[in-house]
Order: sequence, then structure tokens, then C-alpha cells
Amino acid sequence: MMVNKSLNDVPYEIYFENFIPVLGIKEIGILSMVSPTLNSMLSKNEFWKKLFLKIAKKRIVNKSVHIGPYLVRKIKHKQNGSIIYLTEYNRINKTNYIDIVPEGYEFVKTDMFLGLLSPKSDILIDSVHSPPSCINKVRCREVLGLTSIIDRNDPSVQYGFSHNWWGWGSGGEYYYLNNHPPEIKQRYVDYLKNKGITTCSCFDHYDQTTLYYDGVYLDFKDFKKRIIKKLITENNKKIKSSEGKLDKKRLQIERVKNKLKEVEKEENKLLEDVDKHKRLENKFKDALK
Repeated sequence: MMVNKSLNDVPYEIYFENFIPVLGIKEIGILSMVSPTLNSMLSKNEFWKKLFLKIAKKRIVNKSVHIGPYLVRKIKHKQNGSIIYLTEYNRINKTNYIDIVPEGYEFVKTDMFLGLLSPKSDILIDSVHSPPSCINKVRCREVLGLTSIIDRNDPSVQYGFSHNWWGWGSGGEYYYLNNHPPEIKQRYVDYLKNKGITTCSCFDHYDQTTLYYDGVYLDFKDFKKRIIKKLITENNKKIKSSEGKLDKKRLQIERVKNKLKEVEKEENKLLEDVDKHKRLENKFKDALK
């Protein structure tokens, strides 16, 4: 039986993790007008905070805490020290925490998410086959066939969790590199070092409160209003810039008009000269009769 689905059925974390990186503020605003459900979902302050941080100038510093992409993100209870995947916490408690932690928890600092490993020793880092990887400078085709680095016949390659579209299991087609033995991971880490990659450069993979933002206060109560004010400021700058260019263009037009007047005067003078010479020519012809 065919099941009808709509944009209302898309989980909040999909909008949060996958839509924001590719859609602009205008598109998000249009989506929020599709239905009351989407309006409520896309009006969350956390959502607009992520949009705000997307356009804010930021830097990764030594104190920045790497927490990885959402699907492998973990949180730790401050009192009893228990650790749980954030996705699992959201599933159990029916919540939508992504870039912030529930009360009483803190993010767990993690290593770079290296991607997935197939039985053919191919490293998969694209979003089609795996969650967003921390390695975004090396394209999939550049690292295919890493059999010289990771032996496909090595039984330890099959160690760890596997992932498919229906959930988690002990056996499957792809394996998280981060769950492999240290010697397996180290081979790939060494490979990345040769490529000049030693740290994750994805801003979304860090605890947002540990990044350095130039002149940005991170606790606005209404990031949507903050963004709109920022857009108004930027738009006013564009208006002033356009008005300045318009004034220059008008001066240019005025100079061209003045030049045209001079050319028209020259034209009139030439017409007078032509008329004068024609009259003189007629007189010469009359004199020959």
C-alpha cells in the first residue's frame, strides 16, 4: 500500500542537519510558510541560532571541543558519568537535541569521524553512503582502493559496528573506521597526515559554545530577530552602496549629456559651414553662365 508523505513528515533533525547547510534564510522562511507544523518546527530558537552561526565569522581554536557529526555524537551525565548517543537519548525521550545538550549533560569530546570502511577497503566519506564525515578535503575517488594501507583480508577489518539504512547490527556492508583497532585507524590517520589533514575543519562538528566568534554573543533569546536585524543592516549597506553607484552613474550621464551638447554644437557649426560652402558653390556656377 502506498503511503503519502509530506514535508511535515520529515524529522526535525533532518531539517536541522541537512537543510541548513544548503538552504538560505529566504528558502527557510518560505518553508516555514508551507504549514503550521513546519512553521512551528522552523521557528525554534535553536534552529535560527544555527542559521545565525552559519553566517557569523568563526574560528576553531585550541579550546574548541570536537563532538563529531550528529549521528555519532555522545553526551555524558555530569553526576553519574553515564554516556549515551544523543540520537538514542532523543529517541527515548522524544526530544530534538542536536547542538545543545539536555540539562545535566555535557558533550563528549571525540576524535575525527573518519568515515566508513567497506569490505573492499574503500573509504566512503560521501553523505550518500555515510553520515557527514570530518574529512571533507579528500574526495571519495582519491581514497578508493586503499588496499595497500588496509588489508581487506585482515580479519580485524571486520571488527566493529556496521550501518545500513534500517538501523544498527553486528554484520553488514559498511563498518565505521572509528570502531576499528588502533593499528587499523592509525594507517588511515597516517594517510590523511600525508594529505595535510590532521584535524576536523567542519564547524558543525564542534560544540558551538567552544568556537571563537568575532564579536558574537551566543545567548540571544531570539536569534530569528537577530538575523532579521542583521539582514536589515546588510540590506541598508547594499542600499547605500547602490545609491552611491547611482549617484556616480548620474554624474556620468550628466557628463555625457554635456559632451553631447558640445558635439551637437560642433554638428550645427559643420552644418552652417556646409550650407555656406553650398551657397558659395551656387554663386560660382551662376558666374559661369
